[in-house]
Amino acid sequence: MGSAAVGAALGILVGFSASTRGCAYARGVSLWTALALIYGSALTFTSIYFAVSEPLFAASLLVNPLTAARLVEIALADPSLLTLGPAGTYLYKSLGAYAPLLFPATAAVWYLALAAASIITAYRRDL
Repeated sequence: MGSAAVGAALGILVGFSASTRGCAYARGVSLWTALALIYGSALTFTSIYFAVSEPLFAASLLVNPLTAARLVEIALADPSLLTLGPAGTYLYKSLGAYAPLLFPATAAVWYLALAAASIITAYRRDL
């Protein structure tokens, strides 16, 4: 549910910021491909072949709005965050019992930021 809300807010922002409908489609598909597929693949490749510290990897999970929203369900299913590997262990050790609350809070911040940007963009646009 969280990833759908963040994705919808991102899509609305892209739709309002595009000049034509076709441009909005192209930007939306390109942005989704970049955030959902390329970013995840690049992050996985980087973490496998290079020595990436746990704090950097955990921060890079939260930078992507779609990934941050997707991690809400993981935090609900596994409050100890063991399914995230070393990054989850680092977050759980550093934040303790509040670690599972980090992902819903980050997804909410992403959603509110994207919704606010959409409102501002729609307000400035001559509809």
